[in-house]
Amino acid sequence: IGERAVRHVVHAAAVTAEPAREPRAVAAYLGDHLASVDACLRIAAEHAASATLISSAAVFAADPGGVLDEQAEPHGTGPYATAKRAAELAWMEMGRAGLDARVVRFGNLFGPDEVSSGTRPSLSLLGRYVHEATTRRRIEVLAPAAERDWTYLPDAARCVVTDLADGDAPRLRHAVAGGALRDEELARRTAGVLAPVRVEATSTPAPLPRTPLVTLHPKAMPDAVSALEAMDATIRALAAALSASSMGLTDS
Repeated sequence: IGERAVRHVVHAAAVTAEPAREPRAVAAYLGDHLASVDACLRIAAEHAASATLISSAAVFAADPGGVLDEQAEPHGTGPYATAKRAAELAWMEMGRAGLDARVVRFGNLFGPDEVSSGTRPSLSLLGRYVHEATTRRRIEVLAPAAERDWTYLPDAARCVVTDLADGDAPRLRHAVAGGALRDEELARRTAGVLAPVRVEATSTPAPLPRTPLVTLHPKAMPDAVSALEAMDATIRALAAALSASSMGLTDS
């Protein structure tokens, strides 16, 4: 940082891959998360800067009940959910102490550059559908009735940037676009863009995910129509990248 003035501190670093279910691994995982929280808040306090935490819908449990707006009480469990909730509590405490502290929660994100990695090994459901459609010309829908929020990652990022410049931005915001899609609707949309692709809904009941994230502060987010247009463009981009990779034109 040196002598430069610091106006904003944004904590967006995370390891979403769950650690092994044994005490030392979980302790190390939580420790890494909380160490970065401590560092960010200390820097913000030292420079009288704003502090924004990028949090997650993972703070809510994976069940289909309730309305998950900013007034809903977090009740998620697991190392990632616990780390994010602990960070949120620290941010709120610093806000009560006078720091310009804000929390922005993301839900299901999609974008054209999605890849799996060591810290994020699983693709989003949209990424999996595109992979199946491109490689097998078939999409298997495990929970046709499941309903999920979907937000274009650049839109979510723009929401954060807009809030940084707005002194009256809410202290807690869900950065989600309007509307939600059932898993079968998402599969059929993907198949429509990449046709011909067959959609097969399984007859075996699967656990439903959490209720879609919604927001009481939609002003900073685009409408559902533009979000779906971005989704179609993302489907094409992911499919093109996957096809190029399989032909040896890009690094895997």
